[in-house]
Parts: sequence; structure tokens; C-alpha cells
Amino acid sequence: MKKQISISILLVILIAILASACGSDDPLVGKWEFSSGDGTYFFWRSDEIEFKADNTIINHEDDESGTWSKAGSDRLTVRSDGTVYEFTYQVSGDRLTITDEDGDRGVFQKIR
Repeated sequence: MKKQISISILLVILIAILASACGSDDPLVGKWEFSSGDGTYFFWRSDEIEFKADNTIINHEDDESGTWSKAGSDRLTVRSDGTVYEFTYQVSGDRLTITDEDGDRGVFQKIR
């Protein structure tokens, strides 16, 4: 009986550790809603984009997808349909600002 309780406690602890490891501390991960901007972006024409923890990015309006990666604390690379896009980005609370190489900017509000 004592062994069964110990195994049960160990399993609960293991599940808790695994569950906490699945989350992402990256502030970029989540769903974002377009709020303003002065440029035309390949992906940002959508009202809603999502950066996933597995480094996929989804344009929910057009069902487009791609991959994303970061270089340093402010560089973002998005790959979609064989094209590579380079941006700078800044996350401040629930606000994401993405700027392309031409200086065009898109601002997004985190929704989840």
C-alpha cells in the first residue's frame, strides 16, 4: 500500500513537471490581432495571426502558414511558401510591433 501511494505521488509530480514544460515563456507565442499599421505585409493582411511554440506561424484569415525564428532579442525571420521575410519586432506587454526592412510597421494586440 505504501509503495502504491509513493508511485502515485511520483506520477503526479512527473505529470506536473511535464505539463509546466509544455508552456512557452516566449512573449511572442500566442494569437495576435492587427490593430494598426502603415505597410502591406505578406502575412499581416490578416486580422489575426498566431505564433506557436513549435515555431509555426498561422494566418487564420487566409489559412496560410509558415515558420518563424528569432535572432537576438529583436530580429524575426518568417519563412512562407519558399520566401524569407526579415523583420525587427518588439513586444511590450500585450502589444507587438513588427517593422519590415522598408520601415513599414504593423502593430498587433495579443488576444490569447
